[in-house]
Amino acid sequence: MKRTPRVSIGMPIYNGAKSLQAALESVFSQSYDNLQLIISNNASTDDTEKIIKKNIKNRKDVKYYKQKKTIDPTKNFNFVFKKSQSKYFMWWAHDDVRSKDFINECVKKLEQNKKTVAVTCPFKFKGANNKNKLISYSLDGDIKNRLKMWFQHYKKCHGIFYSVIKKEILLDCPFLRKESFLAIDWAIILFLISRGTIQNTKKGFATFGVNGYSSHKDFMKKSRKRKIEYLLPYLQYSAYALKSFKLINLQGKANLIFHLCELNISTLILVCKQFTKSSLRRSAVLLKKLALKIIKTP
Repeated sequence: MKRTPRVSIGMPIYNGAKSLQAALESVFSQSYDNLQLIISNNASTDDTEKIIKKNIKNRKDVKYYKQKKTIDPTKNFNFVFKKSQSKYFMWWAHDDVRSKDFINECVKKLEQNKKTVAVTCPFKFKGANNKNKLISYSLDGDIKNRLKMWFQHYKKCHGIFYSVIKKEILLDCPFLRKESFLAIDWAIILFLISRGTIQNTKKGFATFGVNGYSSHKDFMKKSRKRKIEYLLPYLQYSAYALKSFKLINLQGKANLIFHLCELNISTLILVCKQFTKSSLRRSAVLLKKLALKIIKTP
């Protein structure tokens, strides 16, 4: 009799050939055995499909889908989620690896506390300077404390986004049905924070890659949907945050508004600096061409 998987792993992939082998080996080495892997190949143009087919041959615990054309990244993340049939769900990037006990430790902790909506393990990034230093934090306590901890750690959110999550909670998340916007992963985490605590285990660990969608050169440009987002890059994230946490006390609201203002202003300054540098480089190239033309002119 075929049993229903207790944990589904969603792996949305686009051109992940360089690191995919290690990621798949890490999935298949998990000590927790009631798993299902769902792969969605987002019309990759490298050897992604070749590596997938080589690794999933004769495996009944894997579902493989290939998109006919490249779709929005958020839609691909939602695609693997909708295909899951388990109690718990997690996303797994094609350049991430985890300890063998990662899922086992997360599931154990999830089942110990009804108020907990997601669990992750300590983590680090590939190529980090402090190779042995693991990042570990929980978002627990009341809603005020969870938000406070989030403001302190939001720049290192990979562990939470790629945690083991209760699927029934994630089903209500509105962002999986939308196209990508800047900080959509943060918005999903804020949604989880609004529903319960997010815990960290003592055992297990994850090593996250640094070549995801947000590392692309044109990531910021593609994330903008409206002209106003040139001035307020995190507009949609900010709007959701203010709407979702309107019931928190005055101090909590003040902290939230400060966090959102700081986020939008600092990013706007960074974009302006990059634009200025780019403009100066283009001007230098044009001046060089003009100078060469003048020199060559008899």
